[in-house]
Amino acid sequence: MKIITERSDLAFEAGFSQPEFGLFRDVPGLLHSLHPRLQPHGLKLSDVRVERGSGNVADHHLLFYLFDYAMTIRIRTERIEVACSSLPNPETLERYKAAIVDVIRGVKDFNHDLVIRAQSAFGSLESWSA
Repeated sequence: MKIITERSDLAFEAGFSQPEFGLFRDVPGLLHSLHPRLQPHGLKLSDVRVERGSGNVADHHLLFYLFDYAMTIRIRTERIEVACSSLPNPETLERYKAAIVDVIRGVKDFNHDLVIRAQSAFGSLESWSA
């Protein structure tokens, strides 16, 4: 019996030790820190959004799309969220991991006092047997 993986997804979260209320005080500065790190992963300016949501602090975030929209990154006041779809091979996973590290480094470069309290990752596989 051969198991064929049809699709696999990955979710990653890095939570800050406390909410970083000043993180979005200088959005251009934060983008200036992140852009050179994410550009090698294919970031285009059209793939960056500033989301203000309904106006509450929890809704405000920066949104990035990488790898032809296969990776979604949200930088929020209290955490960094990454959602990846379609991980077909190990090379893709390595590229995704490198982008996640670069996002964290870009945020830390912008705010040197930032402390990440917890990180979690979750993966799912959709497969069938032949």
